[in-house]
Amino acid sequence: MTAAPYQFGYGSTAGALSWTSWTNYGNNVLNTNDMGLMIVQSAASPGTMTITDNAGNKWTQIASYAVTGSSFVIFTTQYPGQYLSGSPGFTFTTSVNQAYAVTGYGIPGVATTDSVTTATATGTALSITVSSVPSQDFRGMVFFFSATKNINAGYTNATAVSGNNSGASQRSNVGYKDSISGSWTPSATYSSSALWGAIALTMGPLPPAAPDGFSCFFGGLS
Repeated sequence: MTAAPYQFGYGSTAGALSWTSWTNYGNNVLNTNDMGLMIVQSAASPGTMTITDNAGNKWTQIASYAVTGSSFVIFTTQYPGQYLSGSPGFTFTTSVNQAYAVTGYGIPGVATTDSVTTATATGTALSITVSSVPSQDFRGMVFFFSATKNINAGYTNATAVSGNNSGASQRSNVGYKDSISGSWTPSATYSSSALWGAIALTMGPLPPAAPDGFSCFFGGLS
């Protein structure tokens, strides 16, 4: 069984083009070989953004989506990810000066992100459908976000990764599901109506190990 995704820390700024603020959750770190995933939330687009860390991971933007008053951008590391200690030395740089909230996740057992699906609506019922899961993918990640709301009940077809995210006047929730195939429709609810956005990712497994112990890897989305 592949280990569950985990949240390892967060950073924020009330308004800057570059910042280094970071707080680890307990003793959590990004483990060696786990894919690192970072969500960046702000009221408007961050424009051009980069993330660096002291382990030399390459952080690449793989998805972004926005609704009125809420922008949501996702970065991931290359495979294999490099170990990040309790002092990861992040530097976040953007071209738009505004408040930001950034949350980091470790995603074990995956090497590629092979599909990105987005959705939006106004209401209390949140749902997003991945109509065709790539055949090699086994893990799905779902992100529901809003400027005003966190979900008030558990997911259908997903399991929460940690709790509510709140910062920079933004809200979000993250869930995952394994053994997805064919199609996948995670859903959740708000306590009252709000405009929301959603991103769903599907992810592929680690490459098989070659006889000499090296892994054979051909990449995913770029």
